[in-house]
Amino acid sequence: MSVDEGVFEPLRGKRRAVRQALVEVAERWTRHPLRDAARQAALEDAIRHLLRRGQIRHELPAGADPSALARAFVEALVAGNAATAVEAVLGIAPGDGPSR
Repeated sequence: MSVDEGVFEPLRGKRRAVRQALVEVAERWTRHPLRDAARQAALEDAIRHLLRRGQIRHELPAGADPSALARAFVEALVAGNAATAVEAVLGIAPGDGPSR
């Protein structure tokens, strides 16, 4: 597996919770940021798919916009804000997410 593919690996397992997968992607990004715009777009697509699965499993509100959230996540990573990227997605609004 290439280092770039390592960033995507947490998104391949269907059993990971959305939060866990996003945290792992952010950690891997910190170690090896994806510089190529095409790879960043592919990551955004993979995150969007993860978020749609998360909606089905009720980990995200039904009204959440997976496309906008995936874009916000990748933009935060690209901007060097890996530490806050997960909250950019899951911090939708207090009370809108599933109870923990």
